[in-house]
Amino acid sequence: AYGIMNLNIGWNNMFGKPIDALFFVTNVLNEVYRTGSGSQVYAGSIGLQDDIYGTPRMFGLSLKYRFGANAQ
Repeated sequence: AYGIMNLNIGWNNMFGKPIDALFFVTNVLNEVYRTGSGSQVYAGSIGLQDDIYGTPRMFGLSLKYRFGANAQ
């Protein structure tokens, strides 16, 4: 079992302008977790095991500008 923590902080209408900002962090604790696995057997009895892991911690900033009548 595993738990993932994601955080978002947003600011709408920055300084009274039609600009929105969003700062985000995914997988805050940088949890390592497996989302899937599989195995394959090839001719000649060579077998492979593969594991698929979840995304590591990521962070970013999103900016949005609203044009026209919907700007407020």
